[in-house]
Amino acid sequence: MNFDKIPYFNMKIGLSMFSALAFDFIHPSARNIYMLHGRRLFTGKSGAGKKSKKYTRTLNLPKTQFPISLKDASTREKELQSLCRFGSLYEWQRRHNRGPEFILHDGPPYANGKPHVGHALNKDIVNRYHVMRGHRVHYVPGWDCHGLPIELKALQGKAHLKLTPLQIRDEAQKFAESAIEVQMEGFKRWGVMADWDKPYFTFNPQYEAAQIDIFSRLHEKTGTSDVYICEDSFAEKLATITGKDFKLIEKVQGSDLEGATYMHPLTNEELPFLPGGHVTANKGTGLRVLVDDNSCYTESAGSKLEGKPVQGEATENTVLECLGTSLLHREPFTHSYPYDWRTKLPVIIRTSRQWFIDTRALHDKAMKCLKSVKVVPSHLEARMESMLGARTYWCISRQRVWAIISHIGELIAKQGSGIWWSLPHEELLPQLLLDQGGHGECGNFEKGGDILDIWFDSGSSWAAVLARGQQADVYMEGTDQFGGWFQSSLLTSVALHDRAPYKSLVVHGFTMDEEGRKMSKSLGNVIDPDKVIHGGKDQKKEPGYGADVLRWWAAISNLQSISNIGSTTLDNIREELYGLRGTLRFLLGNVSCRNDGPVVEYGSLWPQDKLLLYRLYQYASKTRWLNLPTEWNNLDIEHIMQPALDIRDHLHDIINDEPSVEFDEFQQEKTSSFSPLCELLQTASTALTDEPLNVIPDNIQLVNGICNVHMKDGYLCPEKYVIILKDTDRYVCERCRRFTAEKAGTLCGRCLNVLSTGWD
Repeated sequence: MNFDKIPYFNMKIGLSMFSALAFDFIHPSARNIYMLHGRRLFTGKSGAGKKSKKYTRTLNLPKTQFPISLKDASTREKELQSLCRFGSLYEWQRRHNRGPEFILHDGPPYANGKPHVGHALNKDIVNRYHVMRGHRVHYVPGWDCHGLPIELKALQGKAHLKLTPLQIRDEAQKFAESAIEVQMEGFKRWGVMADWDKPYFTFNPQYEAAQIDIFSRLHEKTGTSDVYICEDSFAEKLATITGKDFKLIEKVQGSDLEGATYMHPLTNEELPFLPGGHVTANKGTGLRVLVDDNSCYTESAGSKLEGKPVQGEATENTVLECLGTSLLHREPFTHSYPYDWRTKLPVIIRTSRQWFIDTRALHDKAMKCLKSVKVVPSHLEARMESMLGARTYWCISRQRVWAIISHIGELIAKQGSGIWWSLPHEELLPQLLLDQGGHGECGNFEKGGDILDIWFDSGSSWAAVLARGQQADVYMEGTDQFGGWFQSSLLTSVALHDRAPYKSLVVHGFTMDEEGRKMSKSLGNVIDPDKVIHGGKDQKKEPGYGADVLRWWAAISNLQSISNIGSTTLDNIREELYGLRGTLRFLLGNVSCRNDGPVVEYGSLWPQDKLLLYRLYQYASKTRWLNLPTEWNNLDIEHIMQPALDIRDHLHDIINDEPSVEFDEFQQEKTSSFSPLCELLQTASTALTDEPLNVIPDNIQLVNGICNVHMKDGYLCPEKYVIILKDTDRYVCERCRRFTAEKAGTLCGRCLNVLSTGWD
């Protein structure tokens, strides 16, 4: 070895003293060792012969029944949930916690199938955090039970029965109830804490009545209006003709064909061209004919087309025949057209009467109310405002059966919304009420068949779940709800109470597979949370991970825009949990035995112990869960520890922390096997010297590095150091197997001292 070329650096200690470090260590080539959680554990021979067990009964070893293994996690979790009465936690915290009430209002999942993995991005972590803070959590789970998807699933295979509206509603409710039962059991199995005894469903009569009350109050407050489109100069005359006061909504430009007429090519009627902003040079024709409820042409299309379906090759040929010489040219033309995402068929667009809410009249109030709403993550605040600004009208009526009809609140509260179809006109609209309002005879009214939009349905949940005057602390859903539940809830609440129904919006992203693809049955990449927990039929290919793995995935997903999940992700999480369980097992094992000995005073603790207490104090200050001694809040210990931590990081690549100071805080003696410095660096012995070696033997290893020393002016100063490593000539202690003895088969000084105190 060429000694002249070996760099030797002194390390600055404190502000004035210079020294070098020489560490004895047990080298892998001299002793058989392995690494576990950053601590060297000795195996093999300690000198000669087998390991001695004669000192076993003199050791206080960790004792715990906490299993580190994750095998049979599903079975153990069920036992734990039963033993710890998970189902009673919600009621318990409502009775015993004395802090302020925290309200997280549940955005109702849709009751149309099994729970999917996206549901695992739930609110339970937020709720349990507030329970630990001593708050009284208010969390009522709910389900969105109306709408076309449920109706379609409920009627699969039953279309030929020609069911009445009441029968359709009955089938839809049965399907929703079965889906709710499956989803609720799934959420309970995931360990979600909620008021499971009093959930809300949007088909409950009380919920429906609250929704109808909102509609009625909106109707009384704003009234209804018809929208007329006419030439600008005709507006005043139109108001005279109709006897109504009009509000100018918007001015539009007419087309060059305004006032011209054309001969209808199918009926030979002379009809006017109508200006329309939806018609451009390359999009739309502006020509319309009427179709009936079965998507068939009416008599307005002429006798040859009347009754024929709008779509189909036969109808197309008939249309071409009717056009005759009016058709100048025919060629295929590809253009954009809406298709139904479920059936993959073209959408037939019809004109119909609808109920609208003029959201522009609410825009300014809603924007003002949003200023007091906190959005997490904050960069999504603009999303809500832009979605709200882009909406001019909200169509709240639908031409279906499975939802809420728009009248008769008191009857609905008692008997449910099915009364709209089951009761006669005279009970729905008593003559006594008509007489009081001077509205004429019951026979003069026609019963409508519209239902309320499901977004009005779920957007009314605050009125049914929260007490009058209450605001939810948090609404928590995905980013797609900026134009959905978040907005519909905001608009209904602002319209009636001039405030948002929530104080904060917490927004998470979407769940995708590990390749970043949207989950789809056709791709075969859908993750079933039940299989994540319990496993599939082939446990080798689809092992059961348990609910803790699913919950851990939800926790680390945090509020990312995209959360990926798959077998590799779940395997990694299981390994992380294994490590965590190992740590918990070690901690539980160390506190299992009763310690009646004297309490060690803070001043007598090792620096690393003080550092841990300082960090515990800082953590407790953030969470406010513990009241700890103020002497633990010792920032200086961070400064003292930094150089030693830097060096240990260099040696073992384990800890990456900050600050420190003088090594006499760690080791008073020049050479020691039991000092805090030995403990920190995990070496057999440590020697401090301020003189470099003149001769460097071949059996040593030099380690050069830089550590940060915290100066008095508050700055971190980088300082060079050198470590000289060599094989130890000492032997592993037969008792603790941690420290070293001078001779084989003997005890270290520490163990000799322990046994000499009377331990027999």
